[in-house]
Amino acid sequence: MSDLWMAEVVPYGWLHDAWVGEESFYPEEMPEEWRLDFFANTFRSVCVPMTQWLSWAADLDETLDDLLESVVLDEDEAAFEKGDDAHLPFQFYFAVEKALTGSQATLLQAIQQRLGRYAAGVVDLTQARSLGDGVWQQGKEGEEWLFGIYPLEIEEGKAQAAWAETWLNRLKATLDIQQKRVPVIVGGERQQAHCQFKAPERVQVAESLKIVMEMLG
Repeated sequence: MSDLWMAEVVPYGWLHDAWVGEESFYPEEMPEEWRLDFFANTFRSVCVPMTQWLSWAADLDETLDDLLESVVLDEDEAAFEKGDDAHLPFQFYFAVEKALTGSQATLLQAIQQRLGRYAAGVVDLTQARSLGDGVWQQGKEGEEWLFGIYPLEIEEGKAQAAWAETWLNRLKATLDIQQKRVPVIVGGERQQAHCQFKAPERVQVAESLKIVMEMLG
């Protein structure tokens, strides 16, 4: 198995009303357009909800320019010019939560092409299958790739550590990992044998899981 991969915590969305205010994540007076820049100081990836990326169609070029302005750092560009594959820039994952129409698929392709290396891929729940303990696998352009879905009901630190250790051990033991990043989407909610995405009400769940995952390596 390749050891050139990392598991990263990826919140489901960044524009949540519950994350604004005293003792939360965003200062109450912070304009919405500043939030991604602030978010990127803590997290290096985000999973964009399907309803959100669909809304970009109305003003796609300006929206994507604003996104890149918020997350692209000078060191990202310098590393890219040098061919430094070890430097991993901010990444956007895109949630697909139901079958896409032709125009929706075209829009998603245009978004990914425009974002280039800052677009990490699609998390498609319609194509995914569970491998157990929060490890999911899906098809991507004829290949398989892995991601995790973190269940929001687990909030306490020790329980998070137990879940993360089990998840990482299953990941290491089950498959040959070829991708550089294995995202753990924080926003999972079980629906019988399936899973759906849900916005985390408390950003602290993602923040503490990030610390746990970093400690476990």
